[in-house]
Amino acid sequence: MTTQALYLKWRSQTFEEVIGQEHVTRTLRHALERGKIAHAYLFCGPRGTGKTSTARILAKAVNCLSEGESKPCNHCDVCVAINEGRLLDLIEIDAASNTGVDDVRELRDKIGFRPGVARYKVYIIDEVHMLSNAAFNALLKTLEEPPAHVIFILATTEPQRILPTVISRCQRFDFRFVPTSEIRDHLRKIAEAEGMKIEKEALELIAAHAGGAVRDAVTLLDQLTAYGDDGITAQHVQDILGLSSMDTVGDFAEAVLSHDLSAGLGIIGRLVDQGAQLRQFNSDLLEYLRGMLLAKAGGDLRLLPFAPDVRRRLAEQAGRAELSDLVRAARLFSEAAQGLRTGLQPQLPLELALIEAASKPTAPAAPPRPAPAPASRPAPAAAPATPTPTRAAEPAPQPLAAGGELTLDDIRARWAEILRQVRPLQMDAEALLRSAQPAAVEGNVVIVAFKTRFHKERFESQSYGALVSDVIGKMVGRPVGLRCQLEAASGAEPRKPAAVAPSHAKASAAAPAAKPADAAAAADPLVQSLVELGGRVRRVTPRASEPEEPPALEEPDWDEQ
Repeated sequence: MTTQALYLKWRSQTFEEVIGQEHVTRTLRHALERGKIAHAYLFCGPRGTGKTSTARILAKAVNCLSEGESKPCNHCDVCVAINEGRLLDLIEIDAASNTGVDDVRELRDKIGFRPGVARYKVYIIDEVHMLSNAAFNALLKTLEEPPAHVIFILATTEPQRILPTVISRCQRFDFRFVPTSEIRDHLRKIAEAEGMKIEKEALELIAAHAGGAVRDAVTLLDQLTAYGDDGITAQHVQDILGLSSMDTVGDFAEAVLSHDLSAGLGIIGRLVDQGAQLRQFNSDLLEYLRGMLLAKAGGDLRLLPFAPDVRRRLAEQAGRAELSDLVRAARLFSEAAQGLRTGLQPQLPLELALIEAASKPTAPAAPPRPAPAPASRPAPAAAPATPTPTRAAEPAPQPLAAGGELTLDDIRARWAEILRQVRPLQMDAEALLRSAQPAAVEGNVVIVAFKTRFHKERFESQSYGALVSDVIGKMVGRPVGLRCQLEAASGAEPRKPAAVAPSHAKASAAAPAAKPADAAAAADPLVQSLVELGGRVRRVTPRASEPEEPPALEEPDWDEQ
């Protein structure tokens, strides 16, 4: 057996019951008391803020038969008929289903008939912005000078789409988002009247998630009543909405503040395994960071929709953090929200924001102090200073000993410096390399192993190999190539990609020898360039020779004939 939805059962029936729109209801009440009833009203505002409910209350108020000052009374025949949806003089039109000019012409033709029972015939046109321009133009004259017994109430969520000529003919009222505190109090009132058991934290979560729309909050409360038999808890709300536990959000914020990339990436991995909504997690994290900024600035934490223990932990973390770090993290995760909506790989924008937010800022290194050398031994070479991040000059190369063999230890010892040199040239390449590490060196080819296939393929698809190999070559003082692979734990590579060599390096000696028939093609400069980039000659098709010019015909000697 179906029951009436809570948002219909608890729809406002008087101006006093409308939530969060005092600036609208007060003006309408005063106008009714003074008999200043307009012929056309325009109610604008977000969904679920009471536009249609207020329109029905106004329709009752102008037609209420009560002699008292408080209207509508909800007891006279007209008020009861409107509440029960059976008054023929109240016409509600869905503009989304009646957009054409013929629909407006039919409406215009019926306007001349006087009301049957009520004092005014009231037309409520919902989502009026859906009308076509031709329909608006057909309505203009009637809207400007309707019969004395007709009142128009237009409702819309997008007033910018309505013709200015229509707006100028109406009294406009702008409805606002309802504050979270007022929605929470309204939900508590409904829960007490309906005999519900609900936690205070659950009310806070529902009100905060509604985003200022009362109808959304009441609908969610109605849904939660069927979730469990022992009352509604905050955990129930999190399960229904896919919200992240605030403990998880706090742990993630701690990983950012303590520069613990491993812990942060682990949290993201667990969220993906659990099927959590990363967009919602990022939204919860931004609200948490906003709270930390508020705490750092000395604001009132009671304004935040968090439980007391969450507020205490948030305040403690904010006390240990630098304001600049919090601002930077909030900006990075705000930018990640766009990538989470449109990105092909769900967790990558969140991972990149974490890597950048949790990375320790690199401070310029002080110049090394050379140690005095003994008289009988040459002085050791001073260690090169780390360039500052803001310096635009090229990194100083750190060449190896002449003729020395390039080893894996040489690359690993310089890996942190290589990442610092890559970062100002290509930030995305440096972020992807943080999920990789040098695995081997074969001749002058550096092999880099990535932890995930996605990061490896992303790195290769953007052709970052040439840039990184050039940075490494300048670092070690010789041309090197770069090859990508997956870590051994991720499984063997299905196919071994070709090494990326710098433009000034020759083709690798390990490349298969060309066949004799390919020798001429291999000598071509274009083919050599392609081979250097990892290509190989598969087939040589000889160029068709140009036809020989036919011999000239000799002129006959007519004198001899």
